[in-house]
Amino acid sequence: MKQKIEQLVRQGDGAALPMQENDAGASTIGEYLKTLLLTLWREGEGFSGKRPFGNSGWDYDLYAALIKGGIAVGKLDEDGYVDEVDYKKANEAIEQIIESIFALSALREQDEEIAKLRGQASTDGDSEFDGHSIDDAGLEIERLEKDNARLRAELARAVVLPCKPGSAVYAWSSYGNRVAEYRVSNIFISETATQVRACWMSHSECEEEIDFTPDDFGKTVFLTRDQAEAAMQQDAKEKEGGWE
Repeated sequence: MKQKIEQLVRQGDGAALPMQENDAGASTIGEYLKTLLLTLWREGEGFSGKRPFGNSGWDYDLYAALIKGGIAVGKLDEDGYVDEVDYKKANEAIEQIIESIFALSALREQDEEIAKLRGQASTDGDSEFDGHSIDDAGLEIERLEKDNARLRAELARAVVLPCKPGSAVYAWSSYGNRVAEYRVSNIFISETATQVRACWMSHSECEEEIDFTPDDFGKTVFLTRDQAEAAMQQDAKEKEGGWE
């Protein structure tokens, strides 16, 4: 179960998104947030919300990673710095990432406790262990499993997606041989994967259907037509230059 939940977090909530060089020395968003919390704890009242790592504008390091990863709508300049960003969506994404990290931590603790109780119940031939009756242990396992299911549901809701049913996304259409606008029709979230389905609509009918994962945002699926066309132009240049 632990491995499946960790995979869900990696695929959905953006904590594993890579970051460019930053003052925190973090390689991922998750590491950056961890360093931020540790710095707050260690510095206490001396902590600077404006310059936690020495320079101001530290939140833009996170925004840049979200934009590059396709989680937030925005634009980076030629040096990789934030030129434009949807602050509301980007801040919501960061909050969801933080919530999912702590949900994962709680799930790990519960998984260990459930495994311990089951192991003791299956190996102990007496009617009691750890001062509790076998029946009490069964009730405790049932309680933990219910809470575990609740946390998994919270984690699933915390999956960070920059779209929802009805949202427009843009991708290369082999049917139209061009960048096309698709409308998200369904989002499927399980313990092992997150998948999005979108349709290219023509005269109120779905002419072409595509499936993709959150990892595809910023690579083959984009939030704006300009982003999609710029990526396709860059891909064409690289192929012309012999990078294929």
